[in-house]
Amino acid sequence: MIPFYGLALIGGIFIAIGFIAKAFPDSIAGYNTMSAEKKKNVDIDGLSTVGRNCMIIAGVSIIVIPTFFRLIHVQVNEVIFLMGIPLVMVSVLLVLSQKYDHNKKTTLEKLFPFVLVLGIFVFVGFKMLKTRESFEVSILDNQIAIP
Repeated sequence: MIPFYGLALIGGIFIAIGFIAKAFPDSIAGYNTMSAEKKKNVDIDGLSTVGRNCMIIAGVSIIVIPTFFRLIHVQVNEVIFLMGIPLVMVSVLLVLSQKYDHNKKTTLEKLFPFVLVLGIFVFVGFKMLKTRESFEVSILDNQIAIP
């Protein structure tokens, strides 16, 4: 079980990243490497607001959801929340941020975020299912056997 201060620290980092993204929009990945001409076609105020909101929601969720399960005495694997919440929120951010980029894009560039998000969810889903499989351990004469 991850201590509460660990959850608070990780959640706090996400919240801080959200405020940094709003205060310093040049820190947003991809925007800082765009040419000045392409930057003119990006609604940076809207993009940085969505970035801030997604990161704050991720940070608060990392703190609140596992704490809620502790309060109602339900055993959960908190690592799933530490992996799942950021993946979901960054995926949501990736999809929502497309609305604020008004630069011309090819069909492949338009589909890439959606294919990436789908790939992330399939990968994480299989990993979560794999961790739910039971396994058998045998102890024989000072040896541990895991088939």
